[in-house]
Amino acid sequence: MPATSHQPPVAIQLCEFSSGAVENFFVAEKIKELHEAGTPFNEIAVIYRENKDALDLIDTLAQTEIPFRVEGGEDVLRDQEVRKLLNLFKVINNPYQDLLLYEILHYPFFQINTLDLYKIGYTAGRANRKIFAVISTLPSVIPACPESDKANNQTEKLLDSRQSENDNFLLDNPQALQKVVALILKWSQDAANKSLVEFFEIVLNESGLLNYLMRLENQAETLNRFNSLFDTVKNLNRNNRFLNLDIFLKQITTMEEYRLKLEEEKIQTANEAVTLTTAHKAKGTEFEVVFITKLFDGKWGNKREHSLIKLPPTIFQEVQQEIDSNEEERRLFFVALTRAKKAVYLCHSQTYSQNGKQNKTTVPALFLGEIDPTLITLLESKSYEDATLPRLIQNLKVPANSYSIAETDFLREILKEFRLSVTALNNYLECPCKFKLQNLLRIPRAKTKSLCLGSAVHFALEETNLEFLKTNQFPTVDFMLKSFEKGLKKEILTQEDFLDSLTKGEELVKKFYAQYKAHWIKPLKVEYNFGRHSVYLGEIPLTGKLDKVELIDSQINTVNVVDYKTGKFKTRNEILGKTQNSNGDLSRQLVFYKLLAEKDPLFGYQITEGELNFIEPGEKDNFHQEKFELTSQSVLELEKLIQDAWQKILNLEFDCTEDKSCCEKCDFQGICMKRNF
Repeated sequence: MPATSHQPPVAIQLCEFSSGAVENFFVAEKIKELHEAGTPFNEIAVIYRENKDALDLIDTLAQTEIPFRVEGGEDVLRDQEVRKLLNLFKVINNPYQDLLLYEILHYPFFQINTLDLYKIGYTAGRANRKIFAVISTLPSVIPACPESDKANNQTEKLLDSRQSENDNFLLDNPQALQKVVALILKWSQDAANKSLVEFFEIVLNESGLLNYLMRLENQAETLNRFNSLFDTVKNLNRNNRFLNLDIFLKQITTMEEYRLKLEEEKIQTANEAVTLTTAHKAKGTEFEVVFITKLFDGKWGNKREHSLIKLPPTIFQEVQQEIDSNEEERRLFFVALTRAKKAVYLCHSQTYSQNGKQNKTTVPALFLGEIDPTLITLLESKSYEDATLPRLIQNLKVPANSYSIAETDFLREILKEFRLSVTALNNYLECPCKFKLQNLLRIPRAKTKSLCLGSAVHFALEETNLEFLKTNQFPTVDFMLKSFEKGLKKEILTQEDFLDSLTKGEELVKKFYAQYKAHWIKPLKVEYNFGRHSVYLGEIPLTGKLDKVELIDSQINTVNVVDYKTGKFKTRNEILGKTQNSNGDLSRQLVFYKLLAEKDPLFGYQITEGELNFIEPGEKDNFHQEKFELTSQSVLELEKLIQDAWQKILNLEFDCTEDKSCCEKCDFQGICMKRNF
């Protein structure tokens, strides 16, 4: 880049790193160095290609307490505090969403004791009731409906039975929970009787959310996003006087599904802050120092175009001769490069993370090779990485949970009755925090439509095997179909979802029956429940249930255990944990069954084989099953794994996993994000 006659040449430094995380940390550290050397924050800019490229950098800047503003308006719907209000709206619209209600009860502006939330979640799980219903029927809560009297007595009976055993189950501040339930019911009436604009303002004030926002360090930016959302609500309500909460939430859901951005209004602030901006929005601005990040091929230049119509090769070649597809990208890069008055840092890394995993290997953007090499200074980054990597790891490490004495006593009280299943073990190995919420506290979760379908199919298989065992004759397909419909009727589904699931399930059952009827083995045991017996590994209480047990050799009492899986078909290597995205949990499940059988004095057989039978068809619409030999060595290895995990459970080590790819599909991610980040 040639120098102009009226200013000295801009210093260009090329910065290459091993990973995107180190690149982000370098940018943060260099900004701090520049500021300490006298460069104002508002004379520093970070320029990237797309809005989403700023998300991980924003986290790093926030952790290092560097003030910043996102130029061009951040997506209001992605703001953490705005999400709190929208989640609260969703609960007001339907308070029986257990996980979402449990999440909003953790919000700091409600000031609810964490231990009380543990107890309410645990009570609801044990009683198999909705959290909202449990809180509504607490003594001295708002008047309950007449039909809830029976449920009220059940809740009081359960709480009283635990409280009589131990004071650990007494609620510390039930009034706080009751107040939120009363507010939700009031807001539900407000939503029906007031305009959406009035409703918005009422909830913002009465919830305590507005006062909470006023105490945040970045209150100006956050309040601006709320004002942007409020303006949107006013515009929608102005154009549609019949707009209500349900319609508004559906519109928000549609925007999220199609990744439509609700851009915040630009805010002018006198505070010094680093500017984060795309190259498009950087036009017409200048800064003393500029960082251009994620300069890799495919991001800057050589972008893949997804064409709806594929042109014949000859036409494509002719078009290519006339138009350089990278010309617009080149101009954008030039815009970014020329925003700097004194220095520009060109940043590229060898790998970038995707979905929490470091798995995208890159090469430098082609435009880097078009700059006169005599104008570029290569930053020596190894020593910098060596110095910053330990701090990066420490900075990104998930903080450990700490518990009060009362919380500790409560969790230990629950553990007295807890028995470890293989599902619970797998959950702990995947994420200890998930184990605490799902298996220990047993926070209620609504079953999805697909899970309801899977449960009904599983019930049909159970009934078919029991009938085969009882009559010594293999049941007809009509018997299995009637059993499936009976099982589906037990699930909580809308009429539309029930009819749709019935159609899909009957088709699946027919195909499954047709494929296996000729070689369906008569069961030796069906739904054998180890939880009814005293099964221990040393002092560790174990539990589990076998779907089906088949006899192999009556002389030596060897059997094969069959486990029906209602999820997506897995290959043999995926089951064994030999692929990149598998962890061996299914293989571990079969070995766990063998261990249970060895420790159960009443089982009477030796499990030497384990079989996974997938109910969801795979390739070519065929069903698959995989059988494995189960060895004594695998049991010994599992015993060591269980003992290590159990000791950590007894120590109440329930930290959130550091593998954030697990969080994408976790039902509790809202609660964990609130607690740990």
